[in-house]
Amino acid sequence: MSQFKVSLLFFSFLPVCLFSCTEKFYPEIDSDISILVVDGKITNESGPYELRLFRTVDLIKIDTLEPEANAEIVLKDDLGNSELFQEIQPGVYKTLNNIIKGTIGQTYWIEIETATGEKYESTPEKMPPPFEIESIYGKEEEVIINTSEKQNAVKIYFDAKANSTDANYIRWEYRESYEWRSPENLNSEKFTENPSKVCYPVTTFPLVNIFDASNLNLKFITQQPTTAIYTNEVKLLYNYLIDITLFSISETNYEFWKKIKSVNFSEGALYDITPANIEGNISGCDEKCKAIGYFEVSS
Repeated sequence: MSQFKVSLLFFSFLPVCLFSCTEKFYPEIDSDISILVVDGKITNESGPYELRLFRTVDLIKIDTLEPEANAEIVLKDDLGNSELFQEIQPGVYKTLNNIIKGTIGQTYWIEIETATGEKYESTPEKMPPPFEIESIYGKEEEVIINTSEKQNAVKIYFDAKANSTDANYIRWEYRESYEWRSPENLNSEKFTENPSKVCYPVTTFPLVNIFDASNLNLKFITQQPTTAIYTNEVKLLYNYLIDITLFSISETNYEFWKKIKSVNFSEGALYDITPANIEGNISGCDEKCKAIGYFEVSS
């Protein structure tokens, strides 16, 4: 009898919780504020170097990026050299004269002046020594898809090292491509004589991949993950390519990407970081000139 009463009280209380614990909240947002967004880098590879300028937009009214056109952008180094970025399409700028080539140990920064006269600059950064990929390899592992499903997959990893103790932080990007054949051309041949029935899809993975090697005496890192290829995929039937690029970056740049990763790739738990504008290394020369983003100096 007492057990029935407890259950009755529980179920009668539950609808109250369901209908009284939620309340719509409409925050006040100043949609008139337009912030400059900077995205670009210089490396020790030969140019041209690319930089993109955009403006933040009101997502309620606009669903496309707003390019910042007709800006003047100057790349500078600590040796007194400078080079102009030229606009090749709205909001996209490139160095075209190869006056400056990124060199390890040199310091670089950019200065920006928009068409309306707003001025910005990046914090000068020294280009650190590079990490080099030692090997790329695959391991067959069991991957948990969800609570009731597991699959075998080939996970692809890489090892890398640096010859300098000044190389402390890395970021990497990767993309893959593989040979896919039309069902009309499925056969045991290693290579087909009819290329019109073969294509090579390319996938770029928009993930933030970073590693802190500052505490390592020997700058050798192992088993850093990239993609996984599941047994039900056709990627390994014929020819497969993975292209990995390592960027040796500054501590400030590492912290920037670490915040990006924590905000954009959180699991949506109760105590996750609340999304917000993440400060980079771009500052306005006036308090009214707001900017976000990063100009990366990496090898």
